[in-house]
Amino acid sequence: MSQMRGLLSRTLRRVTNRKSVALPTKVWATKGFEFWTFLSLLLLKSNCSRILELGTGRSSITLAEYAKFRNAHLTCVESSQEWFNKLRLDLRHLKLPTNVLQLIPVDRSTGWYDLEQFRSATETKTFDFLFVDGPTEALRSSSRGIRNSQNGVSEIQACGRNAEVIIVDDVHRRHILDTLDRILIDPSRYDKWFYDYPPGQVRKATLCIILKRGSNASRALAAIESFTGVTLHPTFDPESCRED
Repeated sequence: MSQMRGLLSRTLRRVTNRKSVALPTKVWATKGFEFWTFLSLLLLKSNCSRILELGTGRSSITLAEYAKFRNAHLTCVESSQEWFNKLRLDLRHLKLPTNVLQLIPVDRSTGWYDLEQFRSATETKTFDFLFVDGPTEALRSSSRGIRNSQNGVSEIQACGRNAEVIIVDDVHRRHILDTLDRILIDPSRYDKWFYDYPPGQVRKATLCIILKRGSNASRALAAIESFTGVTLHPTFDPESCRED
């Protein structure tokens, strides 16, 4: 016990003596263990090789672990310096590559990430797996006028033009729900599934899993859903959106 106290004391001294790093002060609802297992299996079965994540968080760790395991290309775009710092620390501690991170600010004049920087990070790449959970306005944590802007829709569509899997978070917000077909070049080639989280909570958030018909991920979905116990819904009533 005394050795443990000594280790903790030395660790605290090292942290205290380091230059302070700005980290997030707000905690977001987690999707739960079963969803991260679901996401890991979906990645494996999709056998994707080029992944784009917009907005970082717990999902970034799962994506980075898969990318390292499969030697896949991963780009994680973050607009918040605090969340960028947090994920960089998380990846370092887990001995995962940090060069997957791109810090790109939101340009309020266009309603999207800084276009020059965003296109530099994404324009030469074809992504087969997209996880869309950003950007948001830093001060209000709002995505209105950003994720549903014409620039946002066009850029996501361009990045996902050949995607087999697109996951869009926060579709309980009506303005994001309304973008689902707009980000797809041909919506008729895809099926949508909806997942409510966090488990056991009355006030739930919802994400949408969009799968290309006939893809590896689409064929494996039922087995993954059954194995993990994740409950997906084929429809989502727009009137149930709890935010605009």
